[in-house]
Amino acid sequence: MEKIYIFDRQLRIITLDAIERFEISFKTNLAYYFAHEYGAFGYLSKDNLPKMDALNYKKFLSKVSTETRRSKNKEMFVEHFFEKYNEHQNLPVWMLIEIISFGSVLNFYKGIEPTLKRKIADRYKIPYKVLTSWLTAINGVRNFCAHHSRLWNRTLSYKPVLLRINKHPEWHEVYIDNSRFFSILTILKYLMKCIAPQSGWEFRLKDLLLSEKYDVPLYQMGVPDDWRESKLWKDIFISNN
Repeated sequence: MEKIYIFDRQLRIITLDAIERFEISFKTNLAYYFAHEYGAFGYLSKDNLPKMDALNYKKFLSKVSTETRRSKNKEMFVEHFFEKYNEHQNLPVWMLIEIISFGSVLNFYKGIEPTLKRKIADRYKIPYKVLTSWLTAINGVRNFCAHHSRLWNRTLSYKPVLLRINKHPEWHEVYIDNSRFFSILTILKYLMKCIAPQSGWEFRLKDLLLSEKYDVPLYQMGVPDDWRESKLWKDIFISNN
């Protein structure tokens, strides 16, 4: 049991590394496209979040207000902003996104119009509805990691949508069970290739999964027997730059 505990702890560390890198990329793109369209304080108008109903918008602003007040004494960049622009009671969107929870960022993204969602999703070469699904799944996994919950053989409470076979046949060369954690690892590998292709993240993951120290039954993670033959994973067995 101790070996599995150590394996799971290492898996959390590697998973969080990818999630945090993607989170920075996603927040940057969300803030950029939203501010470009509506300005620094565009989130203060309900019209600019047409997919968020009035009740949820009110809750969103309440959370924003709470986090802004709390961050004044915690984040130096927030403190400096209000010292310089003391006439403002709110943060510009690119600062706001840095201080609110990822769950709130996700709700913000879900509230924007589809045109902006498409622009953001295009950065990752996926449809915006797929990105929305992946964000939801990643947020759930992020919460598991934050609470040091077991990951490796977990059944996912939210099943992420996988890319369609007609445009992305490589996602269907082997069976990826989207109720198991291997589907999250596959999604993170894809995203890391988009945002940090030179990071070596996938090789650290491979070394963990194939390590004989832990003797973990990978099939309980949803890892198919022929995963090495999938185009999504084959590259990590060809080179290790």
